Amino acid sequence: ATTPEGIELREAGITQPILKLSPCLTDDELDAAIAFEITPTVIDAASIAAVSAAVGRAGGKGFAVHMAVDTGMRRIGCSPADAAGLARTIGADPALKLQGLFTHFPISDQPAGDEFTAGQIVTLEGVAAQIQQDRAAAGLEPVELVHASNSAAVLGHPTDFGMVRPGIMAYGYYPDAQTPRPVELRPALSWKSQISYCKPVSAGETVGLPAELEPRTDARRRGFLSHRRARLHGSDDARSGSGSCRAARAGGGRRRGGHHRPAGQRIDRCGRTGRPDGDDQL
Repeated sequence: ATTPEGIELREAGITQPILKLSPCLTDDELDAAIAFEITPTVIDAASIAAVSAAVGRAGGKGFAVHMAVDTGMRRIGCSPADAAGLARTIGADPALKLQGLFTHFPISDQPAGDEFTAGQIVTLEGVAAQIQQDRAAAGLEPVELVHASNSAAVLGHPTDFGMVRPGIMAYGYYPDAQTPRPVELRPALSWKSQISYCKPVSAGETVGLPAELEPRTDARRRGFLSHRRARLHGSDDARSGSGSCRAARAGGGRRRGGHHRPAGQRIDRCGRTGRPDGDDQL
């Protein structure tokens, strides 16, 4: 997720390729990534030029990059329409080598998202096919790696791509109760925390910072000591805070101002709701 994390792995003796699944934000970060042979992600002409310049400063050439393509999550990534042109820009730059193409599936863990995920797969397949065709015509070697599948897609959306990015299933957990289970997973770890306080909250009282939840029914407010997010499968108390964020849960509630949340949905003090992203955090 971050260049410092990649550097820690290198300093711990890891020699396998390390891909940073988001663009580097500064020249200093790029210089560090290049120095420690951490593969950067590019998403547009500016990020391509920045990586090229960093490789040049290091006196290198043919440094591997992966290009993110936005197929519907609306996080990082170029538009599918721009992907082939950006790939040609990389192919014409001796400092760079386009090693990979990837996207991310936001709702592959639920049956309601099957059609959306299938569309994303088709989109990435089309982008990859066009880029491979262009590279063959230019006498360039094909892109080595195309990847998209998080844990839920590995379990429920087979693809012909050459690489996968499992996250939570590597720890022995299924991404969601609705995710297909073609293989049995065995939990490899558990997250535990202490409840620092527990107090009753009456219907209509405000909860959290900035007092944004008013439960429609009586509930209990729970505070956790953990500083890491965790999902305790099969438990209503499904989420702890990250950093200064503490989890709160109400039996049913609404955000002040009239925006409704489904009953039982979790909300934390940083305004996040629902489940953690789980995999391949881009």
